[in-house]
Amino acid sequence: MSKKTGKNAHWIKDLDKQGIGVWDWDLVTEKVFYSKAWKAMLGYAEDELGSDFQEFASRLHPDNDVNFIMANFQAHLEGKTPVYSQEIRMQTKQGDYRWILAQGSIIERDKANKPLRVTGTHTDITAQKEAVNKLEEQKNFNEKIVTSAPIYVYIFDLVEQKNIYSNDAIFNLIGFTADEIKALDNKLIDINLFHPDDLPKLQQHFKALIKQADGQVKNIEYRVKHKEGYYLHFRSYDTPFLRNAKDEVVQLIGTAVDVTELVDSQQRLERLAHHDALTNLPNRNLFHARLTHTIQVCERLGTEACVFY
Repeated sequence: MSKKTGKNAHWIKDLDKQGIGVWDWDLVTEKVFYSKAWKAMLGYAEDELGSDFQEFASRLHPDNDVNFIMANFQAHLEGKTPVYSQEIRMQTKQGDYRWILAQGSIIERDKANKPLRVTGTHTDITAQKEAVNKLEEQKNFNEKIVTSAPIYVYIFDLVEQKNIYSNDAIFNLIGFTADEIKALDNKLIDINLFHPDDLPKLQQHFKALIKQADGQVKNIEYRVKHKEGYYLHFRSYDTPFLRNAKDEVVQLIGTAVDVTELVDSQQRLERLAHHDALTNLPNRNLFHARLTHTIQVCERLGTEACVFY
């Protein structure tokens, strides 16, 4: 430890206790002091490393260009940046790599204002970087699921009456591109694509959601026009997402699935149940259903009916 560095031994020891490494570079002698915590951060004992720049440079990850690092360092020496700060990866004695936040600043100059000495710290930020990377991986994973799944995912603003988020599934499902359906930032579907008969119940659906309790899901079926001109049946499941100061739901999050095949199947089954498969004429089941309904109407109105057989 140099005499100059020795004057600051007390705060270096304090940083050592916190696991923060200290380096002190004498630009005149080219000697570098590395503190005990600096060395321990890389798995070395206090007497295992020397006092030159190569102790640092030789342990840099291949992706860390030493020339780029020195260019940033030189920018600080020339007064272009207030401090030197850079994230790097360094190899430990065991062979693995740790993420390090390197920071430093000039602490001594000559009479001509030329930098003579720079002191800085190394902080192990591996845990933070790994946490960020995991969050990013999870985010990418979630986005891939939302993007790839044939399910329309959206966030609808009840105040502005428009989607503020939407995945691309809706465009794939109905055959349009965002521009073709006059989408606003790929998020707002042209209202003209909804079946006009379904618009009133959609409005009632949204009004009811304003008072919806958190966690409760409300569903609705409606029709959306495909690019080829026919209508697809969608079923949406909506739940509160954001509330205002009055505790009213102002945004909802929802998913919508194409249930056209299910609706068509139900309609075919309904027709098969009440029509003869060969002649396509109404069968006995439909006759009894309509006769029962007619009798009930007559009883309610006090009228009579007759059956021609």
